[in-house]
Amino acid sequence: MKIKKYPLSQLIDVHQHKKVSANSREIIFYAKIPKPYVAFINTIACSWYPNTEVIIYIDGEEFDRLERTIPITQPYKLDPPVVCKYEIKVVAVNNSLEDHYFEF
Repeated sequence: MKIKKYPLSQLIDVHQHKKVSANSREIIFYAKIPKPYVAFINTIACSWYPNTEVIIYIDGEEFDRLERTIPITQPYKLDPPVVCKYEIKVVAVNNSLEDHYFEF
């Protein structure tokens, strides 16, 4: 059986963004991995602001909390890649007094 490999961008929208109001939290990225595919996440990038955090969930489990900007032009490389079978969800927590526009 030959395994076919596709870029994740062919299956889902890999660049999502959302405005998050002051003192609130929102899902800023969500992707359900279609069956029978499995995702191998090898890079991530996100925006970040003081008094905020970005929480990444892979298959319902907290994977990481980011408290820094990772520019799209210089994504963070995950080696080895993270395997995702079902869904990727990213939540921005905005504890600041200003609204912010988050990208992931």
